[in-house]
Amino acid sequence: MEPILLFPEQFVQGCGSGPVIELGLAQGKPLHCSLTINRITQQHTLDIAVWGSEDGADFGSRPVVAFPSKYYCGTYHHMLEFDSDSKIRFVRVDYRFNCWGHQVAAPLCVFTMTAEPATAPILSAAG
Repeated sequence: MEPILLFPEQFVQGCGSGPVIELGLAQGKPLHCSLTINRITQQHTLDIAVWGSEDGADFGSRPVVAFPSKYYCGTYHHMLEFDSDSKIRFVRVDYRFNCWGHQVAAPLCVFTMTAEPATAPILSAAG
């Protein structure tokens, strides 16, 4: 199965949301998510949360998973696991910035995020 593009690589400023993505055949399966940050301004953190929805419109009040704050360029991995009775068919990536010092520039970041069904070796390494 091809990786699912949760957030296409793009230049972002401020806070926002990515597109609503249908999980298709990956629905209900644990997903290995990869966040790649290619550029980020100094003294800013990028906070990423993945929200889930049954209908693609109501994403509830809590994200399915939130990545720890990221300060640096690189690729970061996280497991996205659903309950066995989960009816989540759609996901959306939300992002926001925080400043942790004397703000010298507006927040700026270039990142992308993908997901793919987790395989047995990935699951055992994550545990």
